[in-house]
Amino acid sequence: MTTDGDSGPTRTLLTGRLVTGGTTTHDGAVAIEDGTIAYAGPLADLPPNWSAVAPDPRVPTGATLVPGLVDSHLHGGAGGEFGVDPEAARTAIAEHRAHGSTTLIGSLVSAGASDLITATQTLGALVASGDLAGIHLEGPFIAAARKGAHDPDALRDGDPGLVDALAEAAAAVGAPGAIRHMTFAPDRAGADLLPAALHRHGIRVNVGHTEADATLTFDVLGRAAATAGAPSLVTHIFNAMPPIRGRSPGTAAGAIRAALRGDAVLEVVADGVHLSPDTVRMLFEVVGPGSINLISDAMAATGLPDGNYTLGGLPVVVADGTARLTSSGAIAGSVAHVADCLRWAVQTAGIDLADAVLAATGTPAKAFGLDVGHLVTGGVADVLVLDADLRPALVVAGGQASPARR
Repeated sequence: MTTDGDSGPTRTLLTGRLVTGGTTTHDGAVAIEDGTIAYAGPLADLPPNWSAVAPDPRVPTGATLVPGLVDSHLHGGAGGEFGVDPEAARTAIAEHRAHGSTTLIGSLVSAGASDLITATQTLGALVASGDLAGIHLEGPFIAAARKGAHDPDALRDGDPGLVDALAEAAAAVGAPGAIRHMTFAPDRAGADLLPAALHRHGIRVNVGHTEADATLTFDVLGRAAATAGAPSLVTHIFNAMPPIRGRSPGTAAGAIRAALRGDAVLEVVADGVHLSPDTVRMLFEVVGPGSINLISDAMAATGLPDGNYTLGGLPVVVADGTARLTSSGAIAGSVAHVADCLRWAVQTAGIDLADAVLAATGTPAKAFGLDVGHLVTGGVADVLVLDADLRPALVVAGGQASPARR
């Protein structure tokens, strides 16, 4: 990093393999000036006025430069959980940013109405301050049979009035439109009233934790996409939904059909627990990275050792890197960062690096209308530098560079 005089611009030059927008430049460069990308492209075409700027020495040999990662579904990290406590939320945010996820949409699990309203105000304030890019409500309008790690006592039928109250709670703390998406089960009573209520507040439909068959899933996702003018979402595909069977194709089949038509983006937890490598390869080959959103679904234990934790007040035990409810053994989110999922997708599932990066950056950014997830001249300088093993080495957020947490 160099500064041109006492009042001159602050400049940072990063060099290495550049992967952004689904393409790879093997000898690339990203030039950052005062928090904005001044250039991103081949090193050979670096503007002449950058010739005197030395590359940042913290960039390791064999580095890969990618956009800051976008995580649109996560519950916590480093012992902090998204909920009513703002300090716990800040702890989680810091953990994931230090691992390269520079844009975060914090997720709330199912809870009682009053607790959800309070938690929405807590996270809404963090959206207003720029710490979060939005809020994800995972429930409470989900199917009891597919509740996963959600408290069964918190589940309820579809209630547009609660949607209104939650949207108003975010607006009351200076964050109108903070709720980006809501997971609900189309087969739950009252669910047919939810898409219109969600659309009224600019909240994207996200189908999940459901017993919905293929036809209902396909129809709900398609109608919501047509109304919003943008794809709907599917919560952690293949998890908390029926399996695909020949005579009963289930939720996943309808979701994949919707993705093929451009009506849905599929959340994929590529942590080595939620899905097999073959399943992840199949999804990339069938729907492509433009319809896949790599998420962490991380819970509070992320970044911490195995042990006993909680998620939404329910006891969770983490053993060998897998989080499960102590009561039922259901998977309780992950203990991964999106950077871990990206690395696993490439190194274990065999996904092309450019495709995996797109699914962790440009695809979710486009899905939620966020002006991040790509490295272009004039863009916000959110950059993740990966080492030769695709582990985070340096995180640049808004132009400010810090060593990644290892």
